[in-house]
Amino acid sequence: MLDAILQGKHIPIGLEAILSEVEALYKGGVRYLHWHPRNPVNGEQSCDNSLFREFGLALRHRYPGLILSFGASRNGSEILSAIVAGGEWERMRQAAIPRHEGGADFVTLIAAAELKVIIDLEKQGYVRSVDSGNIEVLKSLDEYIANRGVEAVSIEANSTSGGANYGSSSAAEQLRAMSHAIAVRNQMNLPQEVEWTQLERSYGLTKLMLDHISPSLGGTGRLNVTLLFGFSPKMPFPLTYEEFRRVVKVARSLEQRSVFPQMHLSICVGAAVLPQHASELICPLDVGQYQGARVAPLERLVAYACQPDSDVDLLRFGLEDHPFLLDENHNVVPVTNLDLMEYVVERIEKHGGRIMSDPITVRHFVATECRPYQVDSIAAA
Repeated sequence: MLDAILQGKHIPIGLEAILSEVEALYKGGVRYLHWHPRNPVNGEQSCDNSLFREFGLALRHRYPGLILSFGASRNGSEILSAIVAGGEWERMRQAAIPRHEGGADFVTLIAAAELKVIIDLEKQGYVRSVDSGNIEVLKSLDEYIANRGVEAVSIEANSTSGGANYGSSSAAEQLRAMSHAIAVRNQMNLPQEVEWTQLERSYGLTKLMLDHISPSLGGTGRLNVTLLFGFSPKMPFPLTYEEFRRVVKVARSLEQRSVFPQMHLSICVGAAVLPQHASELICPLDVGQYQGARVAPLERLVAYACQPDSDVDLLRFGLEDHPFLLDENHNVVPVTNLDLMEYVVERIEKHGGRIMSDPITVRHFVATECRPYQVDSIAAA
């Protein structure tokens, strides 16, 4: 059972199966959907743009109010083969699909493999992390020439089966593909999105791509930052609300420090926890009405996000990050995305949160070049 969970055997494959699931998620209040396509024949993760377009157009037709996010994974033999054949841009080409042709509102352009760029900057003496909320530029980045040496993309991660296999690449290739994707999104005036998988390096690379490297990640004035708590030892799952808020504050600081003062930055939180680690993360809750109650990690994340001062906009859940639940005896139970939605919605209500799903709020959330009014959390899958 554990092997099936870790290998993603419970993830729906094929357009009709996926759309059936999306319909139920939408009815349950989900308004933000993050998606990685899979080959409908063999179940492998894929970067085939026809899959992105087909899925995007189907969702635009059926659920015009749904916010769509595409991943840019570097995992799986099919994606790695595409990169070998056509270069790093192969896994990011979906960033260039216009929305009316099935493109997404957001495309994740920084996650794990892209951290090779800041690792290279550190090695060449251009930057250093001062603390978990700052980065120091030691010399002009105008002189930076990214290393073209191809080597294994070694990013420490807690991941599902094969999920930490990023293949081989160079800092130069990562920077070139990432910069091209940012430029294309800026030209189409579309929002940008990043995932943080290591606190200091993810913050550092995001900050550099916002304020120091052109084209800027802040070019359209709209950025979504997803904090994947538990993804790696350098992005651990928080066991106290103070730890949680500290990371959220680091992300929010981008808004104040950016050279784009009108930038609208939203913060999404997710629990990237593996089943074999879950029991270690069960401990008493330290905030809210249920303070003292022992809770599993996903409920802890929900409770933290629902606090009045959490400063969180999106709550992310799904089989990509947390492909299981725990029963009353703390045994691992395989689930679907619908099971996770029911669990999360119940606990949002339990901990005093409110799901925002009305069309006006959703439209404002996607808007570029403006700062909308403050909104409560939007449920995400």
